[in-house]
Amino acid sequence: MDDLSINALLSLLRDLESDRVERKESFRGDVPKKVRQAACAFANDLPGHNAPGVLFIGARDDGTASGLDISDRLLLALADMKTDGNILPLPVLPVEKRILDAKKDFQKLADRIMRQMTRQDPSEA
Repeated sequence: MDDLSINALLSLLRDLESDRVERKESFRGDVPKKVRQAACAFANDLPGHNAPGVLFIGARDDGTASGLDISDRLLLALADMKTDGNILPLPVLPVEKRILDAKKDFQKLADRIMRQMTRQDPSEA
């Protein structure tokens, strides 16, 4: 990726009309096939943007987070797409995990910790 800043990525994520962006809530079913199709479209750059296309895994169509866990396994599956032979010619497909809204991520983490704390057996305190 051309080292897009967090602000540039947030702007793309929120731009619901951009043809440089694809959003996927999950990575199940036919999503891997659709990710490959998006990678091909971005590589062809038919609109002539001369700018990278961005695929947001774990984002809904409205730009909000779906809550998908972006695990190492998911990142590896995405990275493997560039050499698995299903996209020819082989694309340049950098895969990165970026936190775009740390405040929301922190809130999710805080909520999870609070739920875990309230579930503890009082005798353990």
